[in-house]
Amino acid sequence: MSRPALIRLANALPKGDPERRTLLAMIQEADETQAVIRVAMDKMAAHPLSPGDILYSSWGYDQTNVDFYEVLAVTKATATIQKIEKRILPGSGRGQDSVVPIPGSLSQRSQPMVKRVRPEGSVKISSYSNAYPWDGKPKQQTSAGYGH
Repeated sequence: MSRPALIRLANALPKGDPERRTLLAMIQEADETQAVIRVAMDKMAAHPLSPGDILYSSWGYDQTNVDFYEVLAVTKATATIQKIEKRILPGSGRGQDSVVPIPGSLSQRSQPMVKRVRPEGSVKISSYSNAYPWDGKPKQQTSAGYGH
């Protein structure tokens, strides 16, 4: 039986009736249970990002571009991120560069962005790119003379 139906049934009974008290107690217990469930679900929905985390985005058509972002601040549902500089590793292959982020080197050409965070920690950067938590491994992008 639904909550409104239980309330209507309880209101139809005379005040002081033991059945009415039982129905009202059941409604109260159900409300408290729902509140506990809501709190648990809110905790489960929290994302794994925290300030200082690095995200990467690999995108492009006819060439691969890699961008890195640093998490500056978080709320329960969002993260404030800003693009950071990257370093090309020596010995990268022909036509392909291995790149890693330089934490703390906020790009002067970008502004902080507030993005909604998905449960796995990714964010949508634009219509053509998403950023994911960086695994600490170098990422591959097209070299400057091959499309950049």
